[in-house]
Amino acid sequence: MNVPVAELHTPEELLAGAEDLLASDNPVTRRAAVLEAITALESYVQATVFPAMSSKVDAVLVEWIERKTRVDFESRLTVLLPVATGRAIDKQSLLWQGYQKAKEIRNKVVHIGAKVSRSQARFVVDTVHDWLAYLGSTAELEVALIGLKRHIDCSFAYFDSRLAQ
Repeated sequence: MNVPVAELHTPEELLAGAEDLLASDNPVTRRAAVLEAITALESYVQATVFPAMSSKVDAVLVEWIERKTRVDFESRLTVLLPVATGRAIDKQSLLWQGYQKAKEIRNKVVHIGAKVSRSQARFVVDTVHDWLAYLGSTAELEVALIGLKRHIDCSFAYFDSRLAQ
């Protein structure tokens, strides 16, 4: 789905919106906080995974994968994220278990109109904060490694050109 970046909220804006909604005593806004938080996570993955994959595999394949996983966010986390970052998701970790619980809360909100307690909404928002911190750290590591690789490649190219003289 190609939407101009200027028309999108950043994950940070979405998560800040979730925090604002969570501050209300209204149960309806707590439901909205859950949805806003999960949207922040999904938009972050969308904005980071596919560009990272584009540097590793053909753009046509990336586009096909993006279409095929559009409604399967869990695959984006468990399959695509490790491809993009080089780090597997540990399904025994507290991070993964938190995601599963947050997803369950979100699904009840979306599919059956469930009410959400303040503690449930807080849990979902905190879980998204944890995931964004984790994903942000892997993205920073990836950028650093790519920069290091380019530096080394340039150094080797320079020395190769000097040896060829």
